[in-house]
Amino acid sequence: MLQGILFTRFDIKLGPIAEAMFPENFINQALVFELSFRIWTGSGMLNLSEAKGFTYTFYDTVNFFGCTWFDEDKGLGNFGITAFFSKEDSEIIAPNSDIFKEELQKCAQQIISGQTIQSALENLFKKLNIIINKLSQEGKAEEKIDINEIKELLDILKSLSDAIDNINNFNLRLLLKGLLDKLSERIIKISINLLGEKKTIDLIKSTLI
Repeated sequence: MLQGILFTRFDIKLGPIAEAMFPENFINQALVFELSFRIWTGSGMLNLSEAKGFTYTFYDTVNFFGCTWFDEDKGLGNFGITAFFSKEDSEIIAPNSDIFKEELQKCAQQIISGQTIQSALENLFKKLNIIINKLSQEGKAEEKIDINEIKELLDILKSLSDAIDNINNFNLRLLLKGLLDKLSERIIKISINLLGEKKTIDLIKSTLI
């Protein structure tokens, strides 16, 4: 879930300053200064005022993941736009970071072009929510397909096992059992990678019933 957007600016004398956020007060005010400092020190630059580009970091201060785009404007100076997400969204954000980077960069350009910071953050919040919901639905659809395909493979393995048990030739039965064990092991590993251990165990149990 998208938590909110924070706009910070780097002041040469004062350091990182939080100037706007949307929704209002989605971050406890007592944590804003520390979080702003963490955002800028996480840029990877020794000279924080030279921060540029995109970062993706977990902020334990608020227990959120944050995507930040650093940019520069003649009037504003160096600034950063950070979108914060709940930990559960990390599996969606990480493989699609280029999408979020592009939206943050667009927001920065809108602000540089004269759009008010608050309206730009609000528009970005709406766009990112749409993107996350879409990616989340796509992920659920892929997972459903994965489960059905793995279930079908496990059913086939069980049928093969039953058929092999009925073979009279001992040596042939032993050979086929060995090959089936290797195939089963491989399918289970693939299932764990795709679905996780718990769902794989549940599928195996349902197949054996």
